[in-house]
Amino acid sequence: MRYTYLTTITFFLLFSSCKAQQKFNDTIKVDNRDTGVYNRINAIDFEGYINKKTVEILLSDIGFNYTRYTYGTARNSYLRFVYFIYADNLWIEAQVNDFKFLESFSKEHKWNIEEFKKEKIGAIRFVYKNHIIKSVGEKY
Repeated sequence: MRYTYLTTITFFLLFSSCKAQQKFNDTIKVDNRDTGVYNRINAIDFEGYINKKTVEILLSDIGFNYTRYTYGTARNSYLRFVYFIYADNLWIEAQVNDFKFLESFSKEHKWNIEEFKKEKIGAIRFVYKNHIIKSVGEKY
């Protein structure tokens, strides 16, 4: 009796998980206007950038111009990463773990983006429609 109950629960959870994954995959449909950037970013092997290449090289390899950027902080007034936004629903997050060119602390939250681009990447996330498509490196 106990095995039957556990088997039923396990089957239900497994089936629900598969259905949830299918639903998730169905919701990620790339809009026509985003296809080129999405495909280019998704094709990049982010592993090769971690602690080896700079943010500037990553942006160059993507080959599309971002429309805007915004800073992300870890602790109060400490820069941790930058969102490079390509479309309303499409961006990458480039995280730096060890700053060499830029002071990460700014009480006013003012940093030089060009200096940030010289830093080596510690982690990268590719986000589309609020879903993480790819994520590598030390977590935020």
